[in-house]
Amino acid sequence: MKKVLTAILSIVLLLQSAPAVFAGDDTPQQEIAELPLENIDLSSTDKEEKDIVNILLLGTDEKLAYTHDVGRSDCIMLVSLDNHTGTIKLISFERGIMVEVPTEQAEGRTSDLLTHAYHWCGADFMVDTIEKYFDVEIDGYAQVDFYEFEKVIDAIGGIDVEIEYMEAIMMNHAEPVQTQAHMLLGKNHLNGHDAMVYCRLRSPDDDWARQGRQRKTVQAVIDKVSTMNAAEVVLLMDEVLPLLHMDIPASVIAVLALHAGMFLNTEVQQLQVPEKNQEADGSIACNFGAEAERIKAFLAQ
Repeated sequence: MKKVLTAILSIVLLLQSAPAVFAGDDTPQQEIAELPLENIDLSSTDKEEKDIVNILLLGTDEKLAYTHDVGRSDCIMLVSLDNHTGTIKLISFERGIMVEVPTEQAEGRTSDLLTHAYHWCGADFMVDTIEKYFDVEIDGYAQVDFYEFEKVIDAIGGIDVEIEYMEAIMMNHAEPVQTQAHMLLGKNHLNGHDAMVYCRLRSPDDDWARQGRQRKTVQAVIDKVSTMNAAEVVLLMDEVLPLLHMDIPASVIAVLALHAGMFLNTEVQQLQVPEKNQEADGSIACNFGAEAERIKAFLAQ
C-alpha cells in the first residue's frame, strides 16, 4: 500500500506559499497516518463513481497562539486526478476574489476576500465556497504546515526547478528571508528552505506569476518522487506521512491507490482562475458563471 500511495503523496505535497495551520477544534480533519489503509477493501470500491477525484489544497497564514485567529488562506488550489486516464490537473484560485461569508461568523460582514473566508469559517467552508461559486465537486481537502513543507522537500532530497533571471535575483535578496544557496538563471536544485522562498516570492511580477511558481513546484515534486525506488519510498512515507493533515475519506484514498501508478511521470495540466485581470477596490474581478464553464471545459479535456 505504501508503494502505491507514493503518487498520491506527490500530489498532496503541495507547496504552500504561506504557513498552513491545523483547523480549529470544531473543524473535522484527519491525519493520513491514522487512516486504516491496510484494512481498506480496494476490490469493493466503486471505481465508476470516482473516475475523477478533486482535492482542495490550502496554504494558510500561521495560527496566532493563544487566540481564536486561525489564519488566512493565501494559497487555494484544486488538484483533479483522473483515475481513468492518469491525468493530473491543477487549478489555482485567486485569493482576492470576493465571496459571501456568514454575517454571524464574520463580525457583521456579508462578503469578504476568498483568502479571508478561511479565517472566518475554516477549511470546510472553503470547500463549500469553491463548490458553490465554481460548480465543481470536491472530495476532500489537505493542508501542509509551512515548516513541515520544508521538511517534506528535504525528505525527498530537494527538487530541480527552472528559474528565471529576475526570479534568481529576487530570491538571492528576498526579504526577510533569502535563499541558502545562490540562485542562477536556469535549472537550480532547491532544498526545503529555498523551495519555500521560491513559492512565496511576490516580486518581480505579480500574484498570478506567484501561483504559477507554486504549480511549477508541484510538478517538480511529482517528478522527484517518480524517480524513487521501493526502499526509498518506504523510508519517505514513514517520515512524511505524519506531517500531512487532511480530510480525505479513506474510500477516496482507496480509489486513488488502485490507480496510483498511472500518476507517476505525468505532466500536470494547469489553469488559473480567474484569468489575469485588474484589481478593483482591493479585490479581483471574477465572472463566476464564465469561470465555472472554463473549469468544466478544462476538466473535461
